[in-house]
Amino acid sequence: MDAVGWVLWLTWFVGQFVSFFVYKSRSGISQYPSGGGDWREWLLPNLGFWVLTFAKQFGWPVVLVLWLVRGRQECPWVAYDHIGGREVRAVMRRETACQRGLSS
Repeated sequence: MDAVGWVLWLTWFVGQFVSFFVYKSRSGISQYPSGGGDWREWLLPNLGFWVLTFAKQFGWPVVLVLWLVRGRQECPWVAYDHIGGREVRAVMRRETACQRGLSS
């Protein structure tokens, strides 16, 4: 593999890690303190969100282009740590949250 191939591969590989943290941050998960929480509290109940995030992570160049073409829309996902006064670990689509009367 020549030098250009290595640079392209390295860019894509680094982009996977960066995109994961960007997706997580845009949904609001990174804003909550991790003290006392378990990673399974976020992963297991929100499996659909995480599977989609990992899929988008591998195709990040396409996702980036679509996001820019569509006018840099806000994240369709929102994370909650409290709903109705009780502690939860929920990630849901904004439309679903509005239908349930939750504010983002």
